[in-house]
Amino acid sequence: MQLQQCTDSQALILLAQECLQQSLGCERAAVILLSEDAKSHQSLGFTPWMQDAGFTGSRTFIRQCLEQRSTLAVGSLADDKGLAHQQSVIRFNIQAALAMPLMVNDNIVGVLYADSTQDKRFFTQIDIAFAQKLADLLSLRLLYHNIEHRINMLDKTRSALSPVAMH
Repeated sequence: MQLQQCTDSQALILLAQECLQQSLGCERAAVILLSEDAKSHQSLGFTPWMQDAGFTGSRTFIRQCLEQRSTLAVGSLADDKGLAHQQSVIRFNIQAALAMPLMVNDNIVGVLYADSTQDKRFFTQIDIAFAQKLADLLSLRLLYHNIEHRINMLDKTRSALSPVAMH
């Protein structure tokens, strides 16, 4: 299985995006990391629609997912009273969307997001469980990077504090 062979983060992100697109029928998928203050985001995957200034996903949908701290899946945004009149939904013709928070140590660090601009998608419980497993894998990968970063920082601090090597 490809997931078991993913040894780097970028490959895992791309595989997660591909899985959401192929398995759930969403045309677009993204991994979006939040800044520490959760006021800005960085989309990963190098797709133009995801870049901050030109982001054409539903920020409102993502914000709701983050506020609820849980998976949000809506098969028909046009039929959802809270989302149907959102500018992004109308302007970018978003028909269906799925988002789930990426958690590290009970903190939300990002979101796994997918949407469809062509058709409504009625997400089954199996679809949602599958996407949640992808989000869990991404969260574990982010936790690993967090730990690795802390180790590297400790090593640098230790090196800076240790006496200069003897000649």
